[in-house]
Amino acid sequence: MRFPALGLPLILASTALAAPPPKADLDPGAAALERMSGAQRAYAESLANAYGAKAEDVALLRERGYGWDDAGQAATLAAGWNLDLALVVAANQAGHAWTDIHEAAKLSVWSGFSFGTVLALKESGLTWPQVAAEVKVDGMDFRDAPRDPDPPKKKAVPAKKKAVPAKKPAPPAASQQKAPGG
Repeated sequence: MRFPALGLPLILASTALAAPPPKADLDPGAAALERMSGAQRAYAESLANAYGAKAEDVALLRERGYGWDDAGQAATLAAGWNLDLALVVAANQAGHAWTDIHEAAKLSVWSGFSFGTVLALKESGLTWPQVAAEVKVDGMDFRDAPRDPDPPKKKAVPAKKKAVPAKKPAPPAASQQKAPGG
């Protein structure tokens, strides 16, 4: 079969147009999610949905050796407090408990101090209420929801009771009044 000289370039050009475009490079979390089996991917997605995190972050942390619970915890803290996942992972790898990372994230967001500064204050030996006072957060309640980005409300001061005016003594009853001249 002979093709005219112009026909072959047209055939090659049309096959090139029909070919799918090359895949864009996935971010590391999306790539980790793609490498998971169907069951693992479903579990990562359900864990992320339950905690308000990204499935890609959970998958990436699982691939880096974190257990499911720790991966969910880290992804949740990063997403809930709008922190970089790398900061959360670095704090955990430095030996900080998830509760301490949560408190540092909370105080960092509420105070405007950096996450690292708040953790450094805690490492210096201060208690969390002392750290809160250092970063100028008053009325701190450490039992707030894990993803409550709003600063604590000022605690209500009980209203002062109004002084009740003293009652005037009631006039004596008529039977108790003394009769004149007696």
